[in-house]
Amino acid sequence: MFCLAVTSAIATMTVPAAAQSDTAFHEVETKYIFGLFTLGSATGIEGEKAIELNTTAGFGKRAGRYAATETEIEVEYTPNQYVQIELGPTVSYYNIRNVPGLDDRNGGNVNGFEGDFRFLLLDRGPSPFAVTLSVEPEWHSFDETSGVRVPNYGLETKLEADTELVKNRLFLAFNTLYEPETTLDLSGGG
Repeated sequence: MFCLAVTSAIATMTVPAAAQSDTAFHEVETKYIFGLFTLGSATGIEGEKAIELNTTAGFGKRAGRYAATETEIEVEYTPNQYVQIELGPTVSYYNIRNVPGLDDRNGGNVNGFEGDFRFLLLDRGPSPFAVTLSVEPEWHSFDETSGVRVPNYGLETKLEADTELVKNRLFLAFNTLYEPETTLDLSGGG
């Protein structure tokens, strides 16, 4: 009975609320507002620290059972408004059974290390566009599809540009990407 009275008292209490203007919009950080495949130019707030998890997964083949995931665990730091640094390991999991051309395997492992160094080249303000250069070196020790042990090196380089079409409400972004990558064949098959 006491709990019911306390719950009723809490539910009927009024709390003053401050009105917010419908026209007031806060500054938007554009890095992640465009979805999965396009990044905005924002590098974050000076001194900002974060941990990011980014998982890519593949499921299903024509025959057999197939699942492969790769998770990037990145520590992100923004030393100033023009530079952002992300570093961390990559963890992979494979569940492959009876898939033609692939060995059966079931297990996970630490698969490598990745970094992302983002540099704001052109800031919005004097220019209608903001442009960021992103350089992402990576090393993996297992093939992302088969789970076979192979040394793999890549260097993804992107230009990420965006502009405000309507102040703090509507944005347009464009990315261009170049990603040289090499995988060494340790099987001796050429």
